[in-house]
Amino acid sequence: MVSGAKALEIIERDNLVEHASIAGEYLRLGLNKIKDRVNCIAEVRGKGLMLGVEIVKPTGEHNKFGEPVADGELTLAIQRAALERGLMVEKGGRDGSVIRFLPPLIISFEQIDFALRTIEEAIIVAGGGEKTEQQAKKSSWRKHFIHTGEQGATEFAQVMNHTTQAMKEVFEKVSKPYSGLDPKTLETLINNVNLDSQNRNLQSVVDETAGLVAEHSIFTQHPDCIAHLHTPPLMPAVAAEAMIAALNQSMDSWDQASAATYVEQKVLDWLCERYELGEDADGIFTSGGTQSNLMGLLLARDRIADVTDGHSIQKLGLPSYADKLRIVCSDKSHFTVQKSASLLGLGEKAVHCVATHENGTIKTDALLADIIALKEQGLIPFALVGTAGTTDHGAIDDLATLSDISSQFGLWFHVDSAYGGALILSSHKDKLQGIEKADSVSVDFHKLFYQTISCGSLLLKDRANFKYLLHHADYLNREHDELPNLVDKSIATTKRFDALKVFMTMQNVGPDALGDMYDHLMDQTQQVAKLVTAHPQFELLAEPSLSTVLFRAVNSDADDLEQLNKTIRIEALTRGVAVLGETVVNGHSALKFTILNPCLKLSDFETLLNNIHQLALELTNSH
Repeated sequence: MVSGAKALEIIERDNLVEHASIAGEYLRLGLNKIKDRVNCIAEVRGKGLMLGVEIVKPTGEHNKFGEPVADGELTLAIQRAALERGLMVEKGGRDGSVIRFLPPLIISFEQIDFALRTIEEAIIVAGGGEKTEQQAKKSSWRKHFIHTGEQGATEFAQVMNHTTQAMKEVFEKVSKPYSGLDPKTLETLINNVNLDSQNRNLQSVVDETAGLVAEHSIFTQHPDCIAHLHTPPLMPAVAAEAMIAALNQSMDSWDQASAATYVEQKVLDWLCERYELGEDADGIFTSGGTQSNLMGLLLARDRIADVTDGHSIQKLGLPSYADKLRIVCSDKSHFTVQKSASLLGLGEKAVHCVATHENGTIKTDALLADIIALKEQGLIPFALVGTAGTTDHGAIDDLATLSDISSQFGLWFHVDSAYGGALILSSHKDKLQGIEKADSVSVDFHKLFYQTISCGSLLLKDRANFKYLLHHADYLNREHDELPNLVDKSIATTKRFDALKVFMTMQNVGPDALGDMYDHLMDQTQQVAKLVTAHPQFELLAEPSLSTVLFRAVNSDADDLEQLNKTIRIEALTRGVAVLGETVVNGHSALKFTILNPCLKLSDFETLLNNIHQLALELTNSH
């Protein structure tokens, strides 16, 4: 017992456990390099310093199961050749074809180097066969890919564990939403990275990238990162991302995404049910709100041509009356409405913007009058876009009235709910009343659903309208295919397995907890607005609707308040004080809090407002 206790004392004193881990990885790396240079090693296996190499016939023979044939005789010859050169290794395994390395905890790196040189020489002398230059090159490629089987799984785990540790160290050190490194310096450092370097150690690349890129990123998890609709991601979404990347499914055809196809459809069916779109509803995952809005308006465009005179835009291009087509939306709608009109060949002139109330919602009486006026001018309004959460005000249009107007004039009703659509899970879902009547709905999961970027979807009330996207390819989605191919309803061919993130999130966090978070955010936003109002050096510019607070600094000593507020944002960002939003409200330059993190306390906002005030004073006094 005394000797055992002494041994434990020495192990702890000399940090031998950590040494064994590092030395074991060094030995494994060396053995894998030898494997790349000879013909008789099938795999390197084991953990820590207890490693083994499986010896197989160097001729490349395989058994009836397609596995390399073990070679016990060659293993014995290698063992003897190693012993003759001063290296003692053990032979074991079911076929006596595994050479085992069982070095002491105190082994030095010089001793490991000797063992590696000796075992490689013994292999060659015993007839293990050196690979040709081309064979060696091909073997060296293997380490760059994920492989199935025990060895491949172990190598994958090592890379992921190391990457996780590197990111852990980054998060441990974060004290600001941005490091404060001068942007020009950061640009220079990144531009100095040599992308023509050859075969650098992956662990080194991961470590250096963590130090250069991760440490100088914008940290959405930080309380003072509060500018955009850019959320801290949920744990299940991050875990799902690891699976998505490793599996690398392509969501266009079933034979590239077997289980994934059913997962995406399951999530889409669940969403259609949540939004109460009816039994004929369906959807597709997209890269986000921009693509979803484009798809919704594309389908609306193709449908109006189809119902007007049977014209197929898909086959014949735009109809002769395309210059008369009009998309109607509010003047606070997302800019992607104009962008979509441009991409659809209609031009931005095809977008007619209707005036809004002071709170950012569309004026429905003006909408009705404008549609009538457009028709009297001989124009063809064909789509109405309602917004459930404008970017700045968080305004939600009267969707129920908009749906009635759409029905009255035979318009396609598209709802952009990229921001506010998540309220469907909360006690505020009544704010979305009317969304269930929409022909298409944009849902953005990388906003208030807290998913990693990118992750969105487009939902349709009638799945039959996906026909305007359908195109059969002989190699991909044949007409006679019985298994589902999601490319049939997507403008993208290759597409990420983003549905897995939502699939796992709803099982782990759950819709009820998410709904509670949104209720909390909306309540907290009102409290933050009161803090702004109570502060003598700030002015609240609009009453909050969702989770944005629009305000400006009004330091009485500043000569130019407009410039002061613009400068506050950029100085706060580059100094690492805070990541704030900037916009224009009623002609004034405004600062914006976009409150998305449900874990923040009211005291976090009190501190942030004081820090902004101090920065404003400093900037004012420096001029």
